[in-house]
Amino acid sequence: MRRGAEAAWIGLCLAACSPAPTLPPPDPTLGFRPLAAPVAAPAPTPDDPAQQVTADLSPAQRWWTAFGSPELDALEAEGLRANADLAAARAGLKSAQELYRAQRAATLPSVQLGAAAARSRNSNTFASPLASNASYYTLYSTQLTAGYVVDLFGGQRAQVRLARAQAEAQRCAVDAAYGALTANIAATVVQLASLNAQRDEVEATVSLSQRALDITEQLHAGGEASASDVAAARSVLEQARAALPPILRQQQQAADILAVLLGRQPGAQAPPVVRLDALTLPTRLPGPVPAALVGRRPDIRAARANLDAAAALRGVAVAARLPSLTLAASGGGAATDFARVLAEPNTLWTFGASVSQTVFDAGALRHRQTAADAALEQAKLQYRSVVLGALQATQDLLQALGADSDALASAGRAVEASERIQRIQARQRALGQGGRLAELSAEAALHQARLALIQARTARYADTIGLFQALGGSADPAPAATAAKTGGSGPT
Repeated sequence: MRRGAEAAWIGLCLAACSPAPTLPPPDPTLGFRPLAAPVAAPAPTPDDPAQQVTADLSPAQRWWTAFGSPELDALEAEGLRANADLAAARAGLKSAQELYRAQRAATLPSVQLGAAAARSRNSNTFASPLASNASYYTLYSTQLTAGYVVDLFGGQRAQVRLARAQAEAQRCAVDAAYGALTANIAATVVQLASLNAQRDEVEATVSLSQRALDITEQLHAGGEASASDVAAARSVLEQARAALPPILRQQQQAADILAVLLGRQPGAQAPPVVRLDALTLPTRLPGPVPAALVGRRPDIRAARANLDAAAALRGVAVAARLPSLTLAASGGGAATDFARVLAEPNTLWTFGASVSQTVFDAGALRHRQTAADAALEQAKLQYRSVVLGALQATQDLLQALGADSDALASAGRAVEASERIQRIQARQRALGQGGRLAELSAEAALHQARLALIQARTARYADTIGLFQALGGSADPAPAATAAKTGGSGPT
């Protein structure tokens, strides 16, 4: 009977010293498989290349260099140096990493050293604490104390896993800020370049409409045009002028947005001049492979870190319901002569262990574990939702790029038709078979067609930038460089 009890006690101790079970990691891709990449459409216009989606291609670290613009590259570099949001995210990461290291240090023994000196007079009513029975004395003491919380059920290790997951989530926040910043700078530069080109076309249309009105008024004065013709020409002019203020307003807003992204004061500097036709559209685009997507997108990685944190919290809640064991030891000495504090007769030491177990808490710890179980299930479902949202975003952008190519092809054909009409009108006027008004109308229609072409090109550039961001963009290299400099890799 006694041997059976001893065997049961040994088994209980071995079970107690084993770590709390960890949940197996889920399939990061949730079983989703790659979809067939869209077949590349032919070049929409002679000046606009075709784009091919390649499944085994990943976004480059500096993907914006594929647009072939030194001005864009310089603005990206300035933004990465001076943007306040990115700097704040990096500071948050440093804080999270230090908290992780502090939590990891808490799993090791702690040691404190103390010393004291006191001058005392003992009352004659009480016996002197000294062997010499002296009433006046100076007591010197020193003590070294060590303590260690034995992690019987994995509670401390779960706390470390929690801090590591929180640091990883903050690293993902840095990567998200980095990716959003680079994509927003590129998109804003493209928008400014597009607005500059649109403004040129609208101003040309206004100039042509003004000339058409002048000619119509001259014809009306000569009796060759009616008042209705003058009113119609003036209406066309005012409609053309009305298109200019919204473009100027958008230019100013885009310039202010870019200034903030670059860490500048809005309005303090003129926005950079980048021509839309100076940009090069990337022709080879990465494809949405689920396995690569979950490893690159910071929102998916953050959701996975939150899932790991929820699993760690469950481990903390489980360990809190089980006994805890603390070991403590101290040693030192005390004497009235400082030189003899650590002499053999004056030394002292203690060693002990304490075990504590919550006996009654009205079910609080049990409810906390149940809450941790529910939070873990919530984190699993949120992870699935984030992965699905990422796949949807990339799929939508791929479809948008196909639609952009079709729209650009149509806009290109409209420009070609308008150019033919303008050439015909110019030739007929040279032969005396057409008037100047018809030629001006054809030129104005050509500028309107070019305006639509610019807008179609802009949409294609914007969706290309969006695809790079949706596929994870590029991670911030600064945390890795900092870890290498300090000799540590930080949490993984």
